[in-house]
Amino acid sequence: MGRINLAVDDGLAHTLGEEARRQNKTLYAISNEAVETYLKISRLGKSSDEAVRIIQIFDVLEVMSSVPVPEMLLDKSLQIASKSSKKEIHAIWHQAGKTMGELLKGSAPTLEELVQFLRKNKELMPLDVFDVNLHEGSVEVLLAGAGYSEAAAECTLEALKGFLESYGCSVQTAEFSGGFVKASALARAPAA
Repeated sequence: MGRINLAVDDGLAHTLGEEARRQNKTLYAISNEAVETYLKISRLGKSSDEAVRIIQIFDVLEVMSSVPVPEMLLDKSLQIASKSSKKEIHAIWHQAGKTMGELLKGSAPTLEELVQFLRKNKELMPLDVFDVNLHEGSVEVLLAGAGYSEAAAECTLEALKGFLESYGCSVQTAEFSGGFVKASALARAPAA
């Protein structure tokens, strides 16, 4: 077995040693595992930062017991559910948005951190356009690719309202059409 020496910063070497002790592994084993993982990620055409972001997103999806659903199936199901009970399906999507917001607070506890988190991870969102802007106490969100039908876009808007509520925001204006959602919300002042 060939050997090479790898150089790392002192702080990283200390942290790596602590992690090896925590996992009851040798520094040799942890180092090999780290290099092997890096090479796998690199061969997939991803960076280590992207891999970490993907894992964070999957952690949130796992907590929510999310399952992948083909877009057309979801869109058709939402159309049927909206015809049957629009109020009920909107309440469900609103609550799901709130739940997602509460979960994301673990990674981004403030509105400012949320905007940064969403911008950093927007390529992981299943949307064609995802734009979020913060302006002195207000937030604007623009989504395109939110389903095909008006019913799907309306459900997406309800989820967005719930999501923003979890961050203390109240949607003031909203527009939607098939595949498109735009909303402007005000951040409520903290209670005195």
